[in-house]
Amino acid sequence: MKKIIINRMLMIVPTVITIAFLAFSIMYFSPGNPAEILMRYRNPEGGTDPAALAHYEEMLGLDDPFFTQFENWFTGVLGGDFGESFKTGNPVNEEFFYRIGYTLMLSFTGLAFSLLIGITLGFLSAEFKDSWIDNFLRFTQSIKMSIPSFWLALFFIYVFATQLKWFSAFGYNSPKDLILPGLVLGLSNSSRMVRLVRTCILEEKSSGYVYTARVKGLSEIQIFFKHILKNITLPIITLTGVSLVSMIGGSLIIENIFGLPGIGTYLVSAIVAKDYPVSMGFLFAYGIIIVLINLFIDVLYQFVDPRVRDGANAEI
Repeated sequence: MKKIIINRMLMIVPTVITIAFLAFSIMYFSPGNPAEILMRYRNPEGGTDPAALAHYEEMLGLDDPFFTQFENWFTGVLGGDFGESFKTGNPVNEEFFYRIGYTLMLSFTGLAFSLLIGITLGFLSAEFKDSWIDNFLRFTQSIKMSIPSFWLALFFIYVFATQLKWFSAFGYNSPKDLILPGLVLGLSNSSRMVRLVRTCILEEKSSGYVYTARVKGLSEIQIFFKHILKNITLPIITLTGVSLVSMIGGSLIIENIFGLPGIGTYLVSAIVAKDYPVSMGFLFAYGIIIVLINLFIDVLYQFVDPRVRDGANAEI
């Protein structure tokens, strides 16, 4: 198992370097002079004095070639130094670690709603196959997939915050404030889970072991939890990983709508303000989080299904 994990970690090294290169390149080739932007933040009324501008360009190393600048930035990142925010002067890594907790709490809240809704409705849809319940659930999932998450968020704010006043519409004061944005994220990503669970259950129900279980007198719920659920775990794990990645990306929009102090809100404001160190650092961090999630899912496969572990051992 250790060899498998080490092998997977070595495989992500080129991916990490590529993510860093892309994050740096996007901001490097974007319009604007970082030295001029920094100078305006540090001295708003000082104008654009050429001597001062040259000083800031030298301080930031902008006179160096592209690959030298990338090497210096990436070396600092590997050492835990993401630079300082042009706007606030605070270290980027401190801002990141302060805000990542809110983003992860929101993402996992959304994931919990997605799994709860997806597995429950998928089971009902498969259990009542071709009935009006199945047709209704399939129709509503198709409609829901076409609804943008920001529209759903605004609708929920109007109904549950403005009209019913059950939840806060903006900001974070307690874990309760994560329920509404988490529900939006969960609903936006649950349709694929419903379809996957329905398809997998119907496939498993046609298997011989399910027929044997019915002959033994087991109820459909017992058959599902004791036998079917175990055999559809791998595809559910796969889609769970994909959904979590999608939710972390979707948090960019949801955090801004609900005013949550996560990395999505801060990244958007940094891009608008052309705060280059924050933008590069947070884009790189986003990519690393996605890579780590995929690595975790890959390793989890080894524990859930011995056939995957045996196949990985054979490759090594």
